[in-house]
Amino acid sequence: MKIEWSRIKGLVISPVESHKDDRGHLEVIYESLTKNHGITPSNGSFKRLVLVESKKGVIRGIHRAQKNVNEIKLLTCVFGAVREILVDLRPKSPTFGEHTEVFLSSSDKKIVILPPGVGQAYEACSEVSVLLYALNTNYNPERDLVINTHDESLGISWDANGTRNLRDKVAMSLSDALSQDLL
Repeated sequence: MKIEWSRIKGLVISPVESHKDDRGHLEVIYESLTKNHGITPSNGSFKRLVLVESKKGVIRGIHRAQKNVNEIKLLTCVFGAVREILVDLRPKSPTFGEHTEVFLSSSDKKIVILPPGVGQAYEACSEVSVLLYALNTNYNPERDLVINTHDESLGISWDANGTRNLRDKVAMSLSDALSQDLL
């Protein structure tokens, strides 16, 4: 299994282990990679699984937990395709404010593992796309942080006609989150 390490420290992109035969196929979305790669949720297990369906052109994000919440997120596209944007939102990181992109689809069989402090957004590229998330924390809306996907300081280009919900449209800028000590 070939692990791709991003320039953003701790961010991992990995192929999914897939086994096919005449009956169909089986995919191992996640198995602890501790032995060879040191990757595992901080408490050793995931607490929440989330399935999100989006229509073509929908833009979601940039989401992460506020500081001092050591949330690790694993995600994969189980149907359709998305353009995944991963943003380093850790102020002390040498790549703070930088982003990387990865195209995920149900046919490419990849997972992404985000370390604490890395934000995530995506743009749905197929008529319908479905992402599966596994998180090592329970949801707490008071500790959720949303950065505006269209914050010019991040330099991310999006489809001009992308659909966003109100929460994402009015989300704060990266500089506001920094000045309010939320990162």
